[in-house]
Amino acid sequence: NTVADKNTALGFYAGDIITTGSNNVMLGYGTDPNAVDGTNQIVIGYGATGHGDNIAVIGNSDITAIHPGDDNGVDLGSSSYSYKDLYVDGTANIASMNMGVNSTITSSATFNGTATIIPVNTSSGAVTVTIDSDQKVAGRILYIKQLTENGATITIATEGSEQVQGKRSALANTYQMTNAYESVKLFCDGSNWYDLVSN
Repeated sequence: NTVADKNTALGFYAGDIITTGSNNVMLGYGTDPNAVDGTNQIVIGYGATGHGDNIAVIGNSDITAIHPGDDNGVDLGSSSYSYKDLYVDGTANIASMNMGVNSTITSSATFNGTATIIPVNTSSGAVTVTIDSDQKVAGRILYIKQLTENGATITIATEGSEQVQGKRSALANTYQMTNAYESVKLFCDGSNWYDLVSN
């Protein structure tokens, strides 16, 4: 260490590469940040190496699974502290999953939440749901559902240049839902929104 500060290391050779990095926690033989100036990295396990500043790593490349202490008894996040994005390279085996539900939209609004299901009630008149451009992420899925039988039109629009394709219609700047209890299931390819069930 030269000017490093506030590092914690436990284990033979733990954090030994640090020269100017700060606020790191290294636990286990040979644990290290990914760089000599790594900052705020948490690295746990024999021979494990950090993946970058402000990232926690558990285990080295020989680790094949991370398990909870018991079956069906541990939450990953909560309603107050949810995770942001999920990246899976392989199969996601999910016994049961609750999708986030947005509060019911009753007047024109821009959606930029974390929910997947967007209920809309048009009993008081037509509603435009504008999908914020921040939602334009490849793989993002949105379910928009009309909750009324005799409601008005729902117009789905976007904030930017991205377009929407619903049912059997072509890509366009907007898509309108006009039927009772109609729903549209959209996914984003990173550029535009497409209906998953075009019937």
